[in-house]
Amino acid sequence: MKRLHRYIMAGGLKKCIPLLLADMSIEGFSQAEIVSAVADTQPVTYTYTAAIALVVYDSLILLRREVNYIYRGSHSLIKWIYVLVRASGLLIFLINFFKSQAHNSFVKTDDEIRCWVRQWVAGFFFQIVYTAIIKTLLVLRLRALYRNKKEVTIVLCFTTIVELLSTTYAYIMTGLNMQQYVRSPAPVPGCPTQPTNQLHHFRAPTVVWGTRLMSNSLELVFLFIGLYHSLKETDHSFYRGWKRLKQLAPTLYVFYRDGTIFYIPIFALSLFGFISAFTTISERITCANWEAWLAVVYYVSGTRLILNIRSTKFKFTTSMMTQQMSTLAFDSAGSDSEDSSIDTPETGSTVVLDISQEKTYSVTA
Repeated sequence: MKRLHRYIMAGGLKKCIPLLLADMSIEGFSQAEIVSAVADTQPVTYTYTAAIALVVYDSLILLRREVNYIYRGSHSLIKWIYVLVRASGLLIFLINFFKSQAHNSFVKTDDEIRCWVRQWVAGFFFQIVYTAIIKTLLVLRLRALYRNKKEVTIVLCFTTIVELLSTTYAYIMTGLNMQQYVRSPAPVPGCPTQPTNQLHHFRAPTVVWGTRLMSNSLELVFLFIGLYHSLKETDHSFYRGWKRLKQLAPTLYVFYRDGTIFYIPIFALSLFGFISAFTTISERITCANWEAWLAVVYYVSGTRLILNIRSTKFKFTTSMMTQQMSTLAFDSAGSDSEDSSIDTPETGSTVVLDISQEKTYSVTA
């Protein structure tokens, strides 16, 4: 395998594979399949390498906020949810990273164990735990934007339940079929299955990405409607409200702290994942890559959402956007205003949220 990797890096993959096959018999694999599988491992490996680097970097830059708002705080449910998101995220990326590597073992039992861990352990934390936690938190934020209206709550709960059921279905069906039809041993990464397996009857990837797209599309529509009404509240005209937003760009920062803006990247990844479930957008961009980046977005949005809510002392059932946008005041660079605001050195921007006439609360980055 070391010789195989050296040939791959040197561009001599096609020359290396016949030499490898001459020394061993690989049941169920053709030379073309091995060449394709080993070539496909590179973007997957790069994806999980980048994901791990991003997760580690994200953990480092948020370490001080974590200590202040999580670890030094009192024990609560949301604190342990945060710890679970952090720990399970690292576990997911590490397991997938090591499973995507080609290994030297040609023992079928070893390969099956690796596939079992990848599917049933890493898959459980991503498909079940992550989807349930992150989507529930985001739905609570979107529901709060509509002042917890019953109709909105019913629709959001329905779409979330459908998405959870589809991810659970895909998780179970893929695992069962993989256990029955996985081909090993082989000098290829991942858990390839026999072409005669039953996955084509169930189309688990299509089901899960389709329901993700449906759910996230509907939630994104709710987000834009909420943004529309928030801008309209700044003025009686949406157009004038939008012009004001262009001048008061930090308003979007409030949406970021509120957590609802995370629906935008989640929707984008759901769209790409759904498309790639039917066709390969590129030979180097597969459905597995989009699932990895969706896990990254879940990880980053989940941790930041909890930290933002904890730092501003809001509740998950209370939206930062329920106050009229006209109560937001922003310091311009050349302003001589004597408002008692705080300009943070980290962002250089200040958001002053005037909730009442008696008190002014400063929300800084």
